Amino acid sequence: MAIAFVGTLASCNTQSELKVTATIDGLENGKFIVAKIEENRPTNIDTVEVKDGKFTYTEKMDSPDFRLFILEENRQKGVFVFVGNDNVTLKGSIDSIDKAEITGSKSQDLYSELIESFKKVQEEKGQLYQEAQMAQMQKDSLKLESIKDAIELNDKKAEKVVYEFAKTNKETVLSAWALNTIIQKFEYDSVNPIYEGLSQDVKDSKYGKDLGERLTKLAKLATGAVAPDFTLTTTTEEEYKLSSQKGKVILIDFWAHWCKPCRAENPNNVALVNKYGKDGFSIAGISVDRPADKDKWLAAITADGINYPQMLDTKEINKQYDVRFIPTTILLDKEGKIIGKNLRGEELAKKLAEIFGY
Repeated sequence: MAIAFVGTLASCNTQSELKVTATIDGLENGKFIVAKIEENRPTNIDTVEVKDGKFTYTEKMDSPDFRLFILEENRQKGVFVFVGNDNVTLKGSIDSIDKAEITGSKSQDLYSELIESFKKVQEEKGQLYQEAQMAQMQKDSLKLESIKDAIELNDKKAEKVVYEFAKTNKETVLSAWALNTIIQKFEYDSVNPIYEGLSQDVKDSKYGKDLGERLTKLAKLATGAVAPDFTLTTTTEEEYKLSSQKGKVILIDFWAHWCKPCRAENPNNVALVNKYGKDGFSIAGISVDRPADKDKWLAAITADGINYPQMLDTKEINKQYDVRFIPTTILLDKEGKIIGKNLRGEELAKKLAEIFGY
């Protein structure tokens, strides 16, 4: 991973600009690149010179935001901060600059609090993934299923950390950023009530607007909504139009040849199509593989014995469906309405048994 400001958060601050005063042990002279985050990537906006182990950086900020200070001579070394028009002191060693002490910014303090809480949950998840790999190697299917359940619970714990933070900190745009960026399994029904509780200043911020736009898109993907239509070309050169599939129960499955969890689900999908295909169940496989990897994708289809329509996502349907991770699945009823999301394995089998009665 899945991995991810205005207003009253800085209202008590009389500063008219950000000022960062830094002391870097182990670096007499050099330069730091200053970058901001745009579309999840750093964009350079300035450089600042280090003299005798010190530098001062100033910038007038419209609202609190992320800034990166990256050593120009070694871009593996840098520090990540979340600041507004604050008077910030940064102290650290060039050998561990990412662990520098940062004081003077309430925004950074809140960010550190959030990340520290989230990190504990992520460490637990990392351990579960290691156990899952071991169980897979030992072919211990019962233990593997138990670990999958534990991972699902861990995801819920991660969501709760972000939800509680946003409910408690309604006046900081960091809450809007966290809701939109950190939560992997983003659900409209869970996030929208929290978004509505955020302050208007937060909603009007760039992170608030991003979150609001995403929620508007997801309202069209809520349970009971008719799934957005699309047309793609299958591996057999046939046109596949979703709205022409009414009368069937359809699982839209976003995947890729390189995605191990996706590949692990393919045998389950094949078995379910074999079982319920005669009753009107089908799967629309949409690969997010790059066109350059088409041969690898086709080889994966053959290797996994996939027996349902497969399409390369040449029209970025994944963005239309707000796909942020794979595998992502959306289950539709015979009218094309959404009745389930991210159902896989036993969950999907149980849901289909309810639909078809066996």
